[in-house]
Amino acid sequence: MRLLIQDLLVYSRVETHRETFKPIELTKLIQGLQQEELWAAMHQSKAVINLGELPTLVADPMQMRQLFQNLLSNAIKFCPNGVMPVITISSRIVDKAEVSVGLLSPAKAGDSKPTGKPKTFYELSVTDNGIGFDQKYADRIFQIFQRLNGRNQYAGSGIGLAICHKIVERHNGGITANSKLGEGSTFRVYLPVIAPDLSQGQLMATSE
Repeated sequence: MRLLIQDLLVYSRVETHRETFKPIELTKLIQGLQQEELWAAMHQSKAVINLGELPTLVADPMQMRQLFQNLLSNAIKFCPNGVMPVITISSRIVDKAEVSVGLLSPAKAGDSKPTGKPKTFYELSVTDNGIGFDQKYADRIFQIFQRLNGRNQYAGSGIGLAICHKIVERHNGGITANSKLGEGSTFRVYLPVIAPDLSQGQLMATSE
């Protein structure tokens, strides 16, 4: 119950407790999670996280930390007993046309995001060797309180991926997943490519 209340508060605060967008070195963010929030889970499971070349994002620092903490925690948790979790995080830049239609969330009035319509996105992939899931449930897993596995099998509130979806939505991005039962999963996060304009102290998107 304590975990459920805590995650509900995190979910509700995505829109109400927001920080100014700042440059974030994603590699340092992941390394920080390994040394702090994820340390116990990684030590117990002997999980390995392989990092590719990752970008510097311009985003809400606390929300990016929450996003990747949730994704990596799931990748470690949903691994078969006796199997060492191996997680790979990679990145590439894609054109907007390469992102599935309807995946990206429209900008909302009042958000602390740059103006303009971004035409390029970071595709950030988190791939694991876990239990996977049936692809037909790919949309359901991002809905609040939706679980594919019982609480007796895997602990959790059923809100973690809904929080991820809400964070990415706030950043004008999208999140999706591809998986097969018993063959692991790949979660892909799409975030607009934004460059800090140091001369004006503003955030500028690569826009159309």
